[in-house]
Amino acid sequence: MFEGITKKRKNRAFNYAGWGLLAIVCGIFIFTGYSPNLDFAGNGSAVADVNGELITFSEFSRFYERAQEQTEGKKLNSEDRQKLKRQVVENLVNRALIIQAAKKQGIAVSPKEMADYLMQIPQFQENGKFSLLRYKQLLKGQGMSEARFEEKIAEDLLLQKMNAFYMRSAKEDKFLQTQEDLLAQVKMNVQFVAKSKSDVVSDSEIADTDISKFIKDNGAKVDAYYKDHPKDFTQEEQVEAQHILVKTSETVKDDQALAKIKKIFAETTVANFAAQAKKYSEDPGSKERGGELGLFGRGRMAPEFEEVAFTLDAGKVSAPFKTPFGYHIMKVSKKTAKKTQTLEEAKPLIARKLLKEEKMASAVKDLKAVLAQGPEAVQKMMEQKGWTWDETGPFSISDMSIPKLGENDQVLDAALSLNEKNPIYKDVIERNGAIYLVKLKGIETSKETTKGPLNQADFLRQLMGQQKSYELFQNWLDHLKKNASININNQALSTM
Repeated sequence: MFEGITKKRKNRAFNYAGWGLLAIVCGIFIFTGYSPNLDFAGNGSAVADVNGELITFSEFSRFYERAQEQTEGKKLNSEDRQKLKRQVVENLVNRALIIQAAKKQGIAVSPKEMADYLMQIPQFQENGKFSLLRYKQLLKGQGMSEARFEEKIAEDLLLQKMNAFYMRSAKEDKFLQTQEDLLAQVKMNVQFVAKSKSDVVSDSEIADTDISKFIKDNGAKVDAYYKDHPKDFTQEEQVEAQHILVKTSETVKDDQALAKIKKIFAETTVANFAAQAKKYSEDPGSKERGGELGLFGRGRMAPEFEEVAFTLDAGKVSAPFKTPFGYHIMKVSKKTAKKTQTLEEAKPLIARKLLKEEKMASAVKDLKAVLAQGPEAVQKMMEQKGWTWDETGPFSISDMSIPKLGENDQVLDAALSLNEKNPIYKDVIERNGAIYLVKLKGIETSKETTKGPLNQADFLRQLMGQQKSYELFQNWLDHLKKNASININNQALSTM
């Protein structure tokens, strides 16, 4: 799945009110009072069963990798890893329960909602506009079908709808509805500098002599990095494959699908595989590409699919086989063997990385020192570096994203802390390989807003203090768990 996408919220204002409901279902959050059936051994293809819906190992792996990234490089021991795995599984269970409940209540995502959402994602834009070609290329590069990706996005939007429902349900205080309306009338205009870390510290600043000296002076540190980050220097075995899928469903029984795939298999060769996939495959994400799935490693596909992919020789077509999606035949186009760089091969790369981190830390420290001196010092520094302020233009802080910046909670948090007397944020925001400097250009309020009973400081302070929606949501989630059939594959988790 295309993991780099930041999940949007229906109403950004609530992110800054301490109501991280999406964090409950998508992030790393420890829940209490959760007692699943510990006897479930699973069928080898799932980590959990939630009311008959399987949570696959591939889905778990994606969320677990993301969770590990959020530990900010902290070295985890065996106990920490097991605890993190448990947290990830619990969050996936909560996610499944909420989506199931939303569907049962008839809540759906319309094609327009899906289109509006996708068109706002910066990664799919070129020159500020949605590009269908870029969208298709990025998904293909991630080995993700459009249908599967959009299915996951639809689930995320269902989560948002349930989030919004419980926020609207907290009406006992009568504060929420009134202040949400007022909030939509408050517009901010933010100036910012956004620079990639490579713009701040470039490779050209690090000479070969610097690298050699670093290796000589910091040999133990280089060796330790190599030992602690084995994945950085290992390219796992990968397969490039095509497939033809015949789905099973309530209307297409197992024997019917098997009979159909056998007939297709009898007519399929290595030479005509792409044409057969375009003609017969029922996988909408790969059908038009002749069944091409691109390169993928282990943990990305269903276990049954990977078993065939990694055992079949390149240039061969498999016999029909079954996965939870239906029946497949597969052609393996290419295989790349697992390769691990030796320590000696990796030393220059490690030294360059660590040197850049040191230089980056020093550069950020220098920037913070200038920011602390005030606007005049900042402007002088900007001129010296040839940097200029970009501007978002006025936007409502209840909008889904910030103009030119997209979903960037840290920038908005910073902007909300500023005022006319202190317009420049005194810290450097580091996010997704970039740094941001933030300056408040101005705040606009409508006449209706200024007539309200609260001044801006009181308004934001009271908004930040609201907890009613969180409590309602948590009670509802506890009710779902109590009445659900939840089985965890503890045996598999303990051996992963």
